[in-house]
Amino acid sequence: MNVSTHLKELLVKVITVLLRKITVPQDEIDVLVENIDERGLSEMLAIENYDVQEARAVAEQERQIAED
Repeated sequence: MNVSTHLKELLVKVITVLLRKITVPQDEIDVLVENIDERGLSEMLAIENYDVQEARAVAEQERQIAED
């Protein structure tokens, strides 16, 4: 997928802001941005699968254990 440099730079900025808002560690943001720059958009989300619902369930279990 060929995308103009300007559009790619804009996408990097938007994604960076979004990931910072949800407190993704900077090193993980850097990896994603590097993927966009080096490999292009088609591989930008070539990251480990992440299940938000599972992560929330684990966090809730840990919270409950800590409260007990």
